[in-house]
Amino acid sequence: MRFRLQGQTPSSLRTPEELLEPAAESLISRFQNTARNMKLIAVCGLDCAECEGYLATQANDEVAKERVAAKWRKEHNNPGIDAAYVTCDGCLSERLGGHCNECDIRACGVAHGIPNCAHCLDYGTCGKLARFLGFVPQARANLDAIRNL
Repeated sequence: MRFRLQGQTPSSLRTPEELLEPAAESLISRFQNTARNMKLIAVCGLDCAECEGYLATQANDEVAKERVAAKWRKEHNNPGIDAAYVTCDGCLSERLGGHCNECDIRACGVAHGIPNCAHCLDYGTCGKLARFLGFVPQARANLDAIRNL
């Protein structure tokens, strides 16, 4: 079956596939751009791929994990932080590190079955999230970008 668009001559009739091709190419291009710019956004909006603990874990670098643990011990005044504490595969993984194990925002997202707070119906009214985002504007920017896709 061929279709003629308004103003086309019979010699320029197009199949449905030909009509959809530009839209499909646009969708594929958009997906590729999104994938290229993909971040590993945690439930709260932080980018796990920028976390030193996550990066050291993914590199399987025990020396780097010890270095991160020493830094976090000092920054958080917590002598109990060790390499095991910073070992993490991202906040939606089985192997959590740092604060992720005890994070109320993460627990809420997991309970709601959402990948991050950008997908939550209460996004604009959640006091717990709002307090956190007040301290971490980049997390808000990450979540807002997801909501605007």
